[in-house]
Amino acid sequence: MKKLLCLFFSVLALAACSPMKPTPAGNWDYQVSETPEGDVVGTLTITGPTADPKSFAVMMKANGSELAMDKFSFDAETNKIAGEFIYSGMKVTVDAIQHENGDEITGAMWVSGLDFPFKATRKK
Repeated sequence: MKKLLCLFFSVLALAACSPMKPTPAGNWDYQVSETPEGDVVGTLTITGPTADPKSFAVMMKANGSELAMDKFSFDAETNKIAGEFIYSGMKVTVDAIQHENGDEITGAMWVSGLDFPFKATRKK
């Protein structure tokens, strides 16, 4: 019985020490560069996941305005982020990667065939 208990606690300790995959949930400072309106800076609030473990709710804030992303998904295996929202009547597509450290996201936003560099840093 003692050996079984020791084995159980050893497995539990190893599981607790295993590296956690990053999640995009949290508050982020972001920047979209080289837009026709100049660089856009703001904050992202990502909550979730929702009922689907890959789906999150996202609120973007910049220049005194708020905008919810219509779609936002995160693949924990690849750290790939994909999203969509409508801005000024145009569909904007987000394609990004969350870095292994979990505190940085980089990628691009596309609208009407143009792409703009995107970077977000997790707020501490």
